[in-house]
Amino acid sequence: TLARTGSHLEDDSLPPTAITWRVDFHHDDHTHPHVAPISGITTGTFRIADRGETSANVFYRVILTVRDSTGLTHTSSVDVVPLTSVVRIESNLPNAQLTLDGTPITAPFSFTGVEGVIRALGAVSPQTSSNTTYDFASWSDGGAQTHEIVTPTADTTFTALFQPAAATQLFADNFETARGWAL
Repeated sequence: TLARTGSHLEDDSLPPTAITWRVDFHHDDHTHPHVAPISGITTGTFRIADRGETSANVFYRVILTVRDSTGLTHTSSVDVVPLTSVVRIESNLPNAQLTLDGTPITAPFSFTGVEGVIRALGAVSPQTSSNTTYDFASWSDGGAQTHEIVTPTADTTFTALFQPAAATQLFADNFETARGWAL
């Protein structure tokens, strides 16, 4: 939520038309426009994206420019930095092959994420470990094999659980060849 008024010794209170807002999204060493310049308002809101950029090295810069009746301007800004938490992805299967946002990872794996950002966890199934085949059984949060999570507000661990695959046996003994039957 944005709110601001402007005043000047010569002009007293400045009208809303003297105020211009803009919001830039900063990521690593570059920026993206988030809210184009808007003039004529003293209050407003903007929405922070919960999808897209997954880096924790981000922030929004709210920039306010006020112009007096003689054309002089003053610009100020404030940075809105995210809250972050550490997410650890584990498995009961050593070196399990999992995915984070569709990208392969090997458990255990940790990342720092912006709280509230939606991410996708996935488990590759079946997998083989020590000559045994394992099928995906469940995630510790009850999610499907591939599902979305919201980066939590506290450090959290999600665990992919696997179980040995059910043995399928074909019995060929004691069957006679059926002659004359259409199979």
